[in-house]
Amino acid sequence: MVERESGTSVRGKTRIPKKGNGRIRAALYFPALVASRHNTALRAVYQRINAGKESRMVGVVSLQRKLLLLIYSMWKNDTVFQDRNIAAGDQERKPLLRQ
Repeated sequence: MVERESGTSVRGKTRIPKKGNGRIRAALYFPALVASRHNTALRAVYQRINAGKESRMVGVVSLQRKLLLLIYSMWKNDTVFQDRNIAAGDQERKPLLRQ
């Protein structure tokens, strides 16, 4: 989040930064929305992050990042996605599938 501060008297609303690759951000927007509704683990993360927030976009951006990291780790480890509880901290750190 980018906080707007200009001195001590002028404070603006915090905003989501527009840094990074806009194409990746655009490509992950709808998958994050779908995951927030249909994937149980990611829905729990989304609801936890958005609890007490005005804007639901904060949760969407966090899911975009979580999906990006998931995609990258699957590519790096040459694995296939298996719908397991990815939000739990007690999961194994082994590749899901080796070929």
